[in-house]
Amino acid sequence: EKARRGLVWESRCVEKMPKGASRTRIEALFEKYKEQDARGGKSFIGPEGVQKLCDDLGLEPEDIKMLAFAWKLDAKVPCEFSRTEWDTGLLAFGADSIDSLRKKLDGVMEELEDPVNFKEFYMYAYDYNRPSDSKSLPLEIAKMLWGLILRGKFEHLDLWLEFLETCSHSIPRDTYALLFEFSSSINKTMDNFDPDGAWPILIDSFVEWAQPRLDNSAK
Repeated sequence: EKARRGLVWESRCVEKMPKGASRTRIEALFEKYKEQDARGGKSFIGPEGVQKLCDDLGLEPEDIKMLAFAWKLDAKVPCEFSRTEWDTGLLAFGADSIDSLRKKLDGVMEELEDPVNFKEFYMYAYDYNRPSDSKSLPLEIAKMLWGLILRGKFEHLDLWLEFLETCSHSIPRDTYALLFEFSSSINKTMDNFDPDGAWPILIDSFVEWAQPRLDNSAK
């Protein structure tokens, strides 16, 4: 049943491909970036290939557009694309060249202006970057993601990142998710924060730490 759904979805992707998009060109791109030594007999694009792709796109690997690209391909491993993710994802994406991919990535950034898409992307970033052998996200990776994704969207982002310098533990998924809710609801002075709300201890501690600093900066 799962295989059947995959075939149906792929056929729909082909139907939606813009005129001129080519599976052959998509596969040729994969061949350009794939690892020379296939792991376990399966071809994939690894970190070196991703770096070459970034160079061709004129982007840094840490650019938010590359994270958005992984989101659109529903990639499962950071800095890596399987053949299935690449072929099926680019078919759905409608891109079969570097130029068309570059244009499509600009369109993805517009998609992220939609709040529903943005929250889905935000949560994808957690799952994508969480080590497979861990139930939580390392603090340094969480800080990097927040700095990348919430820049310009969370008024207290710099204060939050400064506060995290005092922390050392990893970030559970629910804390990561609730930070998104907090960032979109808290006001400039944080006087609308409800200490009796169901916030994680980390966010409670942040508000307690930040409010005196905000009061001093307002004087």
